[in-house]
Amino acid sequence: MQSPRRYLTSTVAAATLALGMLTGGTLTGLAPAPAAAAAAAGEGLAVTGLQTNGRTTPLGIGADGLVFGWRSTSEARGAVQSAYELEVAEADGGAVVWSSGQVQSAEQLNIAYGGPALDAQTRYSWRVRVWDGGGQASGWSDPSWFETGLLDAADWGDAEWVGAPADSEVNRWTDYTADFDFTLDNLVFAAMVRSANTNNGYMWQVKAVGDQALFRPHTKINGSYASLGDVDISSIITADELRTGQHRMSVTVDGDTITTSIDGEQIDTRTRTDFAKGFVGFRTSVATEGTEAFTVHAVHVQAENGDVLLDTDFSDGNPFNGGSLVAGGLEVKGNQEFLWHSPDDNLPLLRTDFATEAGKTVERARIYATARGSTS
Repeated sequence: MQSPRRYLTSTVAAATLALGMLTGGTLTGLAPAPAAAAAAAGEGLAVTGLQTNGRTTPLGIGADGLVFGWRSTSEARGAVQSAYELEVAEADGGAVVWSSGQVQSAEQLNIAYGGPALDAQTRYSWRVRVWDGGGQASGWSDPSWFETGLLDAADWGDAEWVGAPADSEVNRWTDYTADFDFTLDNLVFAAMVRSANTNNGYMWQVKAVGDQALFRPHTKINGSYASLGDVDISSIITADELRTGQHRMSVTVDGDTITTSIDGEQIDTRTRTDFAKGFVGFRTSVATEGTEAFTVHAVHVQAENGDVLLDTDFSDGNPFNGGSLVAGGLEVKGNQEFLWHSPDDNLPLLRTDFATEAGKTVERARIYATARGSTS
């Protein structure tokens, strides 16, 4: 592989021949113009575009693997860089921290820092000069700077995580009664209860099939649905009645017992131990019989201890992670599956109050932030 070599940008001035040449005249003893002679001697060589780690004046960078880069320009044709010297110093005219000395190299990218360990939260300035192929040095570049961030765990001091403890809200959603007011637009109404996420929870469905009304409970464990068997509820509500007007499904989860009612009439009670806590939500799909669709008019969820966990008629917006607001409620249709938008889903705000010392004003400030990883 050919060794990389960066040629300097050249600007060539063209000389216009005398008109006498067009008429057969002879030009002899033509001397270089003063500007060309100066360029040949290396004057006009300049260094610009200083970057640290590929960025201009970066903030909060690490101190390991620090690299520098620049661009060189010259008015001379075919000029090349033959050497460089790079100098890092304390900011604001402080002492030199490291100098590379003159290094015989045409490289202008990924020049590694070779000095002593740098301090955390500290600004450093740096500059560079280069030599051309004739051994003529440029002037020093205008200085640039970089600023280190927090370099190890001890640098964080007394900093604390911003935000509430993970999954604090779901712990309130254990034993409760959820009332869903709905209109069945096509085929089914399906509510999710005790669902910590969309991959795990109960899905309770009522369906109008021909002249039969069915209650169809399911579990969803690690993303896979399993039917718990269909229950014919036509003696309590007919398929035509289910298709007509507004209805209320009520689901009470009390320990391992789950009781379900339609319009105040109990249609099912059973014992399940799959899930102990979780939110409410809705689900539709595109079935072989057609596109499932319903409209939710209101949702009220009250915990066994009397706390109201959710109360909405959608007049103030949509507190769920899906569906479409329409006149009179929330429309759910097609392939959708979503839950109530828990406060646990919200991102924390980076906000704090602080006071300055008397008589001092803030000249500059820095925020150092990191993110907690996920093990799920």
